[in-house]
Amino acid sequence: MKREALLDSAVSEIEYSIKTKHTKSEEVHEHYLRNAIRFIQEAKEVNERGGGMKKCKVIINENKETIEANFYGVFQKAWGHGKYSTTGDYTPGQVAYPVAVVDWGEGLTEVNVADVVEVAE
Repeated sequence: MKREALLDSAVSEIEYSIKTKHTKSEEVHEHYLRNAIRFIQEAKEVNERGGGMKKCKVIINENKETIEANFYGVFQKAWGHGKYSTTGDYTPGQVAYPVAVVDWGEGLTEVNVADVVEVAE
């Protein structure tokens, strides 16, 4: 489970325990609170492993040297081209291709998808 989902689950368990405090037994409340604690502990472990972020290796030069980075995913980069004006000169067109977004410690960087040579959990 991702960190956010674990924390959301913990909040739900605590909220349920509070909402039902007058209608459920102490054992039931303890069960939900223990679940909440477990979810929070799991979220901490995910955070210690890098927040659940996938790691990857990215080719950084012509010599095929790689660097380890956080892998954010593959996205479509797209933009329109040609004439776009309100006077009627309209030439439709669009360029689009996939890019990978990674971070090797210098902020988010867009790289060619083929330069991502390995992705690991």
